[in-house]
Amino acid sequence: VMASLAGAQPGVRDYFARYPYTCLEQRASRAIGLDDDALWAAVGASLPNYLDGDGLARYFPTDALQGSDALTAYLLQIADAADRELPDEALERMLTGLERFVQGKVVRGSALPMADLTVRKLAAIEALARHKRAKPALIDALPIDPPLWPTSALVDWIGILQRVDGVPDRNAR
Repeated sequence: VMASLAGAQPGVRDYFARYPYTCLEQRASRAIGLDDDALWAAVGASLPNYLDGDGLARYFPTDALQGSDALTAYLLQIADAADRELPDEALERMLTGLERFVQGKVVRGSALPMADLTVRKLAAIEALARHKRAKPALIDALPIDPPLWPTSALVDWIGILQRVDGVPDRNAR
């Protein structure tokens, strides 16, 4: 009997232990993957240096870069899924930045030349929902068309429906 279908995965742990990359996304992923309290604490301690003026996380701590809504949503989602805390001030800035992004008050382009704004906003709303900051009104302006969405957007949509009270036709959806 194993505690997990995945087993101990020593190869994955070894990979993460030797992982050489250092952007914020990779440092956070490594800390979560290794379940390393010290690495996670280092991510949290450095987080203020990675947030832009809108509260969105940047991959590298340089003022020349704008923060990313996708990275910010990712950090909030993996921290919640792994039951990890983020520093209160940084968390508040990130949540406010995502709210403003979803409301259209903060505009960010996509790294890819594609129409992915709805997918990115769904991820942001799902991250906000994990912190009780998503309201049905945030969803109202989005085109809801699940058959056109990639799997990641469907997973985010299900998370939104599970976590946000008051979404019209929530149970049917």
